[in-house]
Amino acid sequence: MSCESSKDRQENEIEVLKSIFGDELCDLRHEKNKRKWQPLDILISLMPQKGMSGPAKVYAQIDLRVMCSNKYPDDIE
Repeated sequence: MSCESSKDRQENEIEVLKSIFGDELCDLRHEKNKRKWQPLDILISLMPQKGMSGPAKVYAQIDLRVMCSNKYPDDIE
């Protein structure tokens, strides 16, 4: 077990996810309560990768919502 708290590990994890997904990631925790720490609650909008053949219309998109408990990643429910 790591000496980092669940809070620290979740904060590190969201920074990594932001660097991977950029603008496609929305941190929903800030919509609830900005002053109190909250566990991970994110929405990632995923679309097909654009090809090199030029701009194409996108007809598919999926929004993936991930909500974690206060004890994540030590306790996965």
